[in-house]
Amino acid sequence: GLEVAANDCVSLLHEMAHPLKRGKEALAQIAAVSTGDAEMARILATAFAHVGYEGEVTVEESRDGSEQDTVE
Repeated sequence: GLEVAANDCVSLLHEMAHPLKRGKEALAQIAAVSTGDAEMARILATAFAHVGYEGEVTVEESRDGSEQDTVE
């Protein structure tokens, strides 16, 4: 039931997916469309460029402004 449907969804996503253009500018464009915020897009692009293709980025809400911290 649900497992079959989930597998079908994953297969369809793989068929529809397009390779991500590498580079900070491409990441910033995607982030800008997703967030609607140029400054946040810059921060996200920098973070993703830093961690690499297989890296992980965590985003947390803040009322004090936008910043990027790196933990290795």
